[in-house]
Amino acid sequence: MLMGKLDCKQKKRIIKSTVWNVALYAAETWTLTKASQKLLEAFEMCLWQRMLKISCMEKVTNECVGLLVRANETRSILRMTWHKKHK
Repeated sequence: MLMGKLDCKQKKRIIKSTVWNVALYAAETWTLTKASQKLLEAFEMCLWQRMLKISCMEKVTNECVGLLVRANETRSILRMTWHKKHK
């Protein structure tokens, strides 16, 4: 697969430009409840986990010490949703 041959920076650009655009389609019309916010954050963490090829069996937390540090990212999917909603 092509994603295996790309470096981390390129993978992040692909995820943010394609996957997030599809996932956040029509986000400006959504009503964000606590449950839907949790689902969006879980989706974001799942993307970073898959990008880094981390198995579900590994004990890597979603906190700053774990997964986000490895990906060199911050949680931003909710912020992007909020910006789309308030444009």
